[in-house]
Amino acid sequence: MSAYKNCSAVVATAFALILSSASVNRAAIPVGEQERSPAALQARLDEAESSFRNGKLRESIDQASSLLNLTDSSFFQSESIAQEAKADLAVFQLKAGNPDQTAKLMRELFLSLQLELQADPKFPIEPAQVLAGAPAVLKEHFSKVINRLHESPDTKLIVESIIDNTYPKNYASQLKTFCTRLKATLDQLEPLRSVAETEELRYGDPLTPLADETADDDSDPRLSAANLEKIGRNLDTLATQAQQLPAGDLRAAHGLYTLALLANSAKRYQQAEMFAQQGVRHVEAIADNLPLVEQLQIVLAYSLLRQGKTEAFNSLKDDLLKRTGDQEPLLVTLARLTQFSGDNSGAASIFKRSLDNRTKRGSTSPPEWIDNYNQLLKELGSGAMH
Repeated sequence: MSAYKNCSAVVATAFALILSSASVNRAAIPVGEQERSPAALQARLDEAESSFRNGKLRESIDQASSLLNLTDSSFFQSESIAQEAKADLAVFQLKAGNPDQTAKLMRELFLSLQLELQADPKFPIEPAQVLAGAPAVLKEHFSKVINRLHESPDTKLIVESIIDNTYPKNYASQLKTFCTRLKATLDQLEPLRSVAETEELRYGDPLTPLADETADDDSDPRLSAANLEKIGRNLDTLATQAQQLPAGDLRAAHGLYTLALLANSAKRYQQAEMFAQQGVRHVEAIADNLPLVEQLQIVLAYSLLRQGKTEAFNSLKDDLLKRTGDQEPLLVTLARLTQFSGDNSGAASIFKRSLDNRTKRGSTSPPEWIDNYNQLLKELGSGAMH
């Protein structure tokens, strides 16, 4: 969720939910998380804006920068304050004589807004039109930021000029061509959606074996290596074009995720590795910390294991564990993959981490994966958990 309060009805509704989370009782928040409560982060943002209005430019830049990439401790794990801080920082850097930094922040905000606007019900029907509306929405948002910071009309004109330089003059036309080509490519994957979903389910479902020992099925030409490679080339090109436009549109990268799943299901693990790596690269070029990166990396992890690239898998797993936090589905999947790699002790450790997280949340019901964990403990000679 971002801080664009009046982008559209959908975004406004989402933001209202975020605001409602600010009323969470601080006493219910663990002491270590109180500094990330919505109220605490808002107070820090207010302080940064106050410093700016009082002429303390360097101080305001440092204060706003410290809020970037933070999520609050509410149920929604909102990035609302971080996005507001980024908008403020764009103005602060402009006033500090750093227009290049302002342009960089503006591009990030532009892409984040477009990602959010895809929640608009019109997006599946008119994606180019929805994406093309981002400049006007961003200008409206910055008009309010500038008013809040007591800046002059001249600053507003400069900011709008920087926004205009973020995208090409014939932006709407280019978006329409891009979206038309993207739809045609993604339509080729639609009949294979169920195959990809079955493969995706296998990684995280405790009741489904990770090892797929069924014979290769080459009967469907749509799953052939050549066909997937052809679709992959088109998606790779379209994902690159999305970065260049720029367009905050991850559909091509998600298509590469689907291709990676399909390649894994067909036991073409090297091809799956290629698709997953391409997808990760494209997503990270659009924005940081998006869930699709983790999804792609799980598919990548499985393809690495099936190729016997244990060292590469362990490096990827360790990186994911550092970034995962309290995400039970991801932790359970990593535990299953770790067990599949032959590291039962490491798998048990990850399962325990997930179990400890459930205890901290006050969850008392046994998870569906508890039998997997108990079996591991039995094999390791430890006591079972109930």
